[in-house]
Amino acid sequence: PAGLELLQRSDALLLLGTQLSPTDWWTDPVASEVALPRAPETFVAHVDLDPKSLEGSDQANGLAIEADCEDACQILLSEIGSVKADSWDGDPAGIVQQVIADADSVSALASNLGQPEAEVKFMQSALFSLRMALPPDAISAFDMCRPGYAALSLFPTYATRTFIHPVGFGTLGFALPVAIGAAEALPRQPVMAVLGDGGFQFTLPELAVACERKLPLLLVVWNDRSFGEIRRQLPDDFSTSLPLPDFG
Repeated sequence: PAGLELLQRSDALLLLGTQLSPTDWWTDPVASEVALPRAPETFVAHVDLDPKSLEGSDQANGLAIEADCEDACQILLSEIGSVKADSWDGDPAGIVQQVIADADSVSALASNLGQPEAEVKFMQSALFSLRMALPPDAISAFDMCRPGYAALSLFPTYATRTFIHPVGFGTLGFALPVAIGAAEALPRQPVMAVLGDGGFQFTLPELAVACERKLPLLLVVWNDRSFGEIRRQLPDDFSTSLPLPDFG
């Protein structure tokens, strides 16, 4: 909600290398059905080297520029270089900090995730404990599961390519094989996979590969004995409860 509010009250938006994915602002329909959440008068400039990514600019009612983002930014900076910062009375740094604070609040996350605040607090505590136990360069692969969604906001990342999540793909069972691949490719870095109990069963046989290769994976299973996120969105329990083995 905090990010949406910022988009909706912005005077202009400069989009660099983004595909305008609805999943970035927690909207369910596909991109062709969703307009960029903004005020009608907001000017939008969209820069991307991939022409396919620019196809969404029509729905944003903006200016589409097919170019390398670095080159485009250099040109833009040369054009606005003479503009004094104090000629604008806004507070961009303060606004960004406020948006981050609002987005990270438990009540905002509970609203975003559609979950009780008590459960979000528990996820927050669990994710914080995992983050504190792992070194900064550890690779963390999160599946499509409730703690994975919460981790997008609650799990700090200190190095590039160390937080992996299938945003927009909806791929259950993703985290385990990805973690195995990361552990095989980077044997000196700790690797963790976090999955729901439902998604874990999609790729559970891949554990055989981890055993064969003797990979030291940290595997965390969020066990609510269901496809919890699907069950949460349905009016009744439609084949979402799972009779499970003892994962311990």
